[in-house]
Amino acid sequence: MVREQKNNYAALSGEVIQEPIYSHSAGGEDYFTFPLRCLRLSGAEDLLNLVLSRTQLEQLDGRPGDRVGVVGQVRSYNNHSGQGSKLVITVFAQSIEPGDGSYFNRILLSGALCKKPVLRAAGRWWPS
Repeated sequence: MVREQKNNYAALSGEVIQEPIYSHSAGGEDYFTFPLRCLRLSGAEDLLNLVLSRTQLEQLDGRPGDRVGVVGQVRSYNNHSGQGSKLVITVFAQSIEPGDGSYFNRILLSGALCKKPVLRAAGRWWPS
C-alpha cells in the first residue's frame, strides 16, 4: 500500500468508528465521510476524518468496528458556516481496502502549509 507522492501523502490503518455519512457531490460523484481511529505507538489515539467516493464505499462496505487501510492525501479547508472560521482537516482516500488489524498513521507534508502572513504595525500593513 506504499505509494510515493511529492507533496502530501497519508497512509493509515485503523478502525471505522461510525457509519459513513453523505458529505458532498463533485464531478457527478457522491462523497462520504467517517472517522477512522488510529492508535499511536504511545497508546494515544487519533480520530481522522476520511472522505471517500460512493464507488469506494460500495467496494469496501465499511461498518463500525471494521479495520481498513487507506492511502490518500491530506486536505484542508476553512469552514465558515458557524461563528468564525474553523479549519477542517480530512484525509481524501485514493485507495482503501480491508485492513490487517494493525494500526498506523503516516503523514508526509512538504511545501507551504499556510499562506504567507500579512504583517501589521500601528495601522500599516505590508506583505512579507
